[in-house]
Parts: sequence; C-alpha cells; structure tokens
Amino acid sequence: SLLPVGETWIVIASQSQARIFRYLGLRSGLRLLEKIQHPEGRMLDRELGGDRPGRSYSSVGHGGRSSYSDEHSPHEEVARNFARVLTEKLRTAHGRNEFRALMLVAEARFLGILKSCLDDQTRKALVATLDREYHQKSSSELSRRIEEYLLSG
Repeated sequence: SLLPVGETWIVIASQSQARIFRYLGLRSGLRLLEKIQHPEGRMLDRELGGDRPGRSYSSVGHGGRSSYSDEHSPHEEVARNFARVLTEKLRTAHGRNEFRALMLVAEARFLGILKSCLDDQTRKALVATLDREYHQKSSSELSRRIEEYLLSG
C-alpha cells in the first residue's frame, strides 16, 4: 500500500542521528525536514554491531556483578534517551497535524526501542516500519530503497 503523499513522514534513524523526511510521492522522492544529531550515540553505532548478547557491565560495589539488566545497560540508556527525544518530537508534530502517516526506518534493535517509546496517538499513525541500517545513505538512494519497498509491499 502506498503512503499518503505530502502527509507522510519517514524517519530514518540510528543511535547517533535521525533524518525526518516528508514523502512527496513515487518518483518525487523525499524532502528533508530536519536532521537531528545525537553524538553520544556514535560509539553505539560502531559498537552495537559487534556486541555479543549477554555482555555484562561490572560496577564497583556490586561484587563484580552487573548492576544493569540487559535492558538497561549504559548502551541501552543512550539509545533510549535519543528515542525519547525523537518520539517526543513526533508526538508534538502529530498533535499539530503535521503528518497523518508515519514510517520508521532503523536497525532492528533501535526500531524496537523507538516503537516502544511512541505514544498511543502517534503509534496509530505508524503505517510502515523497515528494519534496515539506512542512516548512512544519501537522500536519493533512500528514495530509491523506500520506493522499492513500497512497491513490493
């Protein structure tokens, strides 16, 4: 199903940055509305790829045991903080009727965090998600990839 032209926002996010685009329709591409940087997440982009599950962070005074559950490791906190900033921005924009439909594009783990931070109203606007690492791609490349996805879906 195709997205409502002019009323859809597409958010391409990673832990270190996000770009918000307005969808202008097939072959018309995307218009960049805003780019949001999150420098603390840069380390995560590099490290999360190689992160093995179950890694623990020892902290002094806890007998060497991790003081964090896997859910709330320092990595997770940094990612979550950025997700909250993004989803709050989306909530405000949606409240002002700046978009009617929303598509989120991020790597699986961050996508999950983003979705969990969305408020109910904005979640209703979420029409598509794409589990991909696209934050490095140019706007024209993104347009192409997203159109392929929309046409195949």
